[in-house]
Amino acid sequence: MALDDRRVTSRQGRRSSDAGRDVSPREATRAGGSLEDTLGALLSSRLVPLRSDLQRVTAELAVMRQAMPPALLPLKEAARRMGVSEKTARRRVRAGEWPARRDGRKVLVDLSALRPMTDDEVARAAAQVRNDTGRHRDDTT
Repeated sequence: MALDDRRVTSRQGRRSSDAGRDVSPREATRAGGSLEDTLGALLSSRLVPLRSDLQRVTAELAVMRQAMPPALLPLKEAARRMGVSEKTARRRVRAGEWPARRDGRKVLVDLSALRPMTDDEVARAAAQVRNDTGRHRDDTT
């Protein structure tokens, strides 16, 4: 009997109760697959349920985020968290850069709609300030 015939016979001779159990890498290697293939198959079979769970949780989280009210903070607290003065925060609200609502006399800032400025946005803002003040790089000497 050839080696290939023995492998086929041993695979066919497995009991149906063995079909659901995990196969160790050593057993799988003996059955004819390479260790890498076996490990890949085992990982894939274990990751599929985790991927579906992760997708489900991500979808539930998105629904929960939409259902939650925005994180509204008083202007003073929003300024502190964003690292700017209260005066700057008021200017940004007035300019429409920061989304805000009024509750009586309180100004509430929606921090969930804010994001930090990127390096490019900082450079553009600095260039705008330089242009607005009439200062240019050539004038500094």
